[in-house]
Amino acid sequence: MRSPEGVRLRVQYSLDELALMIGVTRVTMSRELARLIDDGLLIRRGREIVVPDGEALRAVAGGYRP
Repeated sequence: MRSPEGVRLRVQYSLDELALMIGVTRVTMSRELARLIDDGLLIRRGREIVVPDGEALRAVAGGYRP
């Protein structure tokens, strides 16, 4: 859902489940999520994640487009 802050995503999975989906440990998942938050690419509010700048996040992801 778009908002003035950016794209808001409701997370329905635990960190363990997300880590399993992408093939990393929970520790790695937690560390990388924290890095993205610290870098200002994501904002986390409980079970919601806000992507303020999709292009900046895409650049970090190597230009990936679904």
